[in-house]
Amino acid sequence: MKKEKNVMIVVSIVILATILMLTIQVVSAMPELKLPFEPGEGWDITCCYNGDGGGICEETHTGKDMFAIDFNLLGEADNGKSIRAVASGIAKAKENPGGYGYYVDIDHGDGYISRYAHLKEGTTISGQVSQGTEIGKCGKSGKTTGTHLHFVLYRKVDGQLTPVKPEPMSGYTGFKSGGGPYYSDNYEANPTITDYSLDYSLAAPGDTITFIYSINNPSSDDLSDVRLGAQINANGFQGDWIDDPANDKVVILNPRTNEYTRLYKIPSSINNGCHGVRLVILKHSTGEWFDDKTTLMTVSPRYDVNGDFVVNIIDLTMIRRAFINPAYCPYPPRCDVNNDGAVNIGDYAIARANLGPIETI
Repeated sequence: MKKEKNVMIVVSIVILATILMLTIQVVSAMPELKLPFEPGEGWDITCCYNGDGGGICEETHTGKDMFAIDFNLLGEADNGKSIRAVASGIAKAKENPGGYGYYVDIDHGDGYISRYAHLKEGTTISGQVSQGTEIGKCGKSGKTTGTHLHFVLYRKVDGQLTPVKPEPMSGYTGFKSGGGPYYSDNYEANPTITDYSLDYSLAAPGDTITFIYSINNPSSDDLSDVRLGAQINANGFQGDWIDDPANDKVVILNPRTNEYTRLYKIPSSINNGCHGVRLVILKHSTGEWFDDKTTLMTVSPRYDVNGDFVVNIIDLTMIRRAFINPAYCPYPPRCDVNNDGAVNIGDYAIARANLGPIETI
């Protein structure tokens, strides 16, 4: 009997430990939250948990909105203010004229969904957003007594939205009506170029080269709608930047640092000389600039094989050696002067016909 009792105690402990572990896993799955307005701004709270604030709050902050927070600024100062994602996720704009008005839900994964209600008309955001991304403007659409942001965090359990206290958020806990101002530190974490290179830093007008980007995506989610841009300076370092939109590439950035590539065709009209080239990453749909890095490239005709702006016996020798084996050319593919896929007497003849200095910018 005593042995059976001990077994029951052990089983009970195991069950309790399992429940505790599952509870810890649920809590740990909550995303790291930042206040849903611009960094440095301090907003007050008029209505908070379980109707805190009295009056109308007791009617609107109950049930599935029992842990909702109404953020606002004095008077109409919050009208049109930027509202930002508290964490990264998939955003979807919605409309409920008799309730939330124009609002946005963001699915953060692990069942967590944040809601931003009473936004201004015209809220259309959809798709992947990063923490700090603007998802709308503060307004007073729907059923409301004035301009404010009605914010709620839910967790979907068995298909039902269950309200969750959004804490900590920007380091704050224990939100309450009249307890502010609460200051935001919700900066959008943009991707950055951490390293870069070109497959060839010596090219001829009309050549196509490869730009190589190492890009860090600081988000824990994939970031879509990112365009890899590339440019060359028209006049060395002082002229206009020339794009190659035909080879622009839209990519999805995976989390952390990864390598990406795109092609760039050197304009046929570009002058010979040293030019600045720029690698750019930007938001494809809006053109918002994330980051750029600049490096150097030498532009010279192929028959100037080594790119020293003079065609002489050195260039001719390199071409002749490449007759035997193209790998003998120290600056491939420049020994193939006429770009026909082979190095032969025709390439040698072109170089010989252009002996002498090359005019540069």
